[in-house]
Amino acid sequence: MPAALLPSEFLLERQQESANPRTWVWDCLMADGEDLRGRPYTERRAALLDVLAGVPPPIQATAATDDIDVALARYEYLPAQGLEGVL
Repeated sequence: MPAALLPSEFLLERQQESANPRTWVWDCLMADGEDLRGRPYTERRAALLDVLAGVPPPIQATAATDDIDVALARYEYLPAQGLEGVL
């Protein structure tokens, strides 16, 4: 990362260089004025999907799975595609 760029500026520059930039959203902490932080992730995920329903790319929910084999396959595959991070 160039020293003159803050992390957010670096990410923005990298997205602008991409032919198909995306903004991935993985959690919803508030919806319709309701604080969801104390709710289980499954409820927050459902709220996230409701909030993003009908919102076109580049904003989209990150993929999620309960299947350990799918998760491991993604963990192995995605870094080679320039994507990283496991939540």
